[in-house]
Amino acid sequence: QGNVLYAQHCVLCHGAGAVSGGYAPDLRASTIPLYDDALLDVVSKGSRQMAGMPRFHDLSEGDLKALQHYIRREARR
Repeated sequence: QGNVLYAQHCVLCHGAGAVSGGYAPDLRASTIPLYDDALLDVVSKGSRQMAGMPRFHDLSEGDLKALQHYIRREARR
């Protein structure tokens, strides 16, 4: 489920496989996906909107957990 959500919401800016294409940070190197609260703050609450990160308030906690697992799996590759 995380890879599907990533493709729907993240890939355009953060690149395939969480490898940045230069527009947005490389999520494999980010500490944000390591912490539930940080991921919620950035993705759902929009704490990085001033930096260009959109807010995805429609994602559930389960969706965020699936995204977290996908990003962390890609970081280990």
